[in-house]
Amino acid sequence: MNSQPKASHMPDAPIMMPMQTDAAAQQMLIEQVRRLSDSVDRFNATMSNVQQQLARMEAENRHTIERRDRNEARLTKVEDRVDSLETWRSEQRGERSTWGRILNHPISMAILGSIFGALVAIKGVLMK
Repeated sequence: MNSQPKASHMPDAPIMMPMQTDAAAQQMLIEQVRRLSDSVDRFNATMSNVQQQLARMEAENRHTIERRDRNEARLTKVEDRVDSLETWRSEQRGERSTWGRILNHPISMAILGSIFGALVAIKGVLMK
């Protein structure tokens, strides 16, 4: 008499994964931590590279801004010098001087013409 039930009468039992031993679970966790640590190291290296690039870019930007400021200061000096030279040239031509403005005015021209005409007439009368 067989006391064990027959295999054909046994209900289907779910297939169970073999239980991991504590050592195997610990080894799996260690491997996951190692992979995570490697990922963190790669991330930190990438961040370090990005920070170095940003520092270089900031230095280049600072240098560019300083150069632009120097160029703008030079340009301002040149523009001021050009303005003073143009003013001087205009004054030499009589365009901006007080006398130049007075003498070039139409009323002044009429007055001067009248005076000149009167002088010519007086000279003509005296010559006779």
